Amino acid sequence: MMRCFLALLVAATLAMTFPALAEDLAFLTFADGRSDGGIRQGADVEDGLDSPGDVFVFDQKLLAADAETVIGRNAGFCIRTDPGAPDFSSTDHPTLPDDPDNNWGQCSWTLTFFDDSGYSGSLQVSGRESDRGTSRVPIVGGTGDFLDASGVLITTPIPQDGNGVLFRQELEISLPEDDDDDDSEVLSVSDRFEATVDWQDGNGNSGVGRVMQADENSGSFWFYSPENPEVTVKILDGRGINGHFWVFYGALTNVAFELRITDTTTGEERAYTNLLGEMSSGSDTVAF
Repeated sequence: MMRCFLALLVAATLAMTFPALAEDLAFLTFADGRSDGGIRQGADVEDGLDSPGDVFVFDQKLLAADAETVIGRNAGFCIRTDPGAPDFSSTDHPTLPDDPDNNWGQCSWTLTFFDDSGYSGSLQVSGRESDRGTSRVPIVGGTGDFLDASGVLITTPIPQDGNGVLFRQELEISLPEDDDDDDSEVLSVSDRFEATVDWQDGNGNSGVGRVMQADENSGSFWFYSPENPEVTVKILDGRGINGHFWVFYGALTNVAFELRITDTTTGEERAYTNLLGEMSSGSDTVAF
């Protein structure tokens, strides 16, 4: 299941506090297109008009949500695809709706985060962007903390009273889910115990249980599908009552298995079995 939250990059100094990365996140940045913000210039203006094929490049400060604190670089290029007003160029698109007060381009750029920004790495975006109004540009990749990122950058230019433009860039980022739990064969419980499961069914299939989910005191294993739990385990600290840790386990399958639990502090091990065709559950209140 995907989880989303909104986080604003706000800081008073360069010693910034940022939200921890999650599978999905959202936050706000600005690209500084003002006169002192960096480069934004044309690379192909031979006809003197804003016409299809014109190119401009930019390399700007990347600002936090306060629109002042520098947290990285915002650099890339745009190729003009539709200048909007039909009198700008004979190659304008006469069959497409035009806004005479707007221009469109195909743009690609990279948001590179400085080490003291709270993040490490970069985000790459690429798509159609307008000079005015809000554009939604796809996030097509990333590095570091944003490796294999996807999502959308929502950008809106904000004129600055004759001092260029601030580009509001709201980022909605999806990061790949961490599959480590699905691949793990060892369930860690209570920062002290490790549990593993070997299984065998009546058709000659066998394998090891994979960790499906876990919390501080319990967890589950799957055999065939990560959506289908087969064995659950819970370990409680009962030393205040009888001087022992307690083990509880439940079989959600009639497949044969052996559950092994190791006390990583003492090296002691316990084994609990479920015979083929049975669905055994048990408790051991003097396990360790």
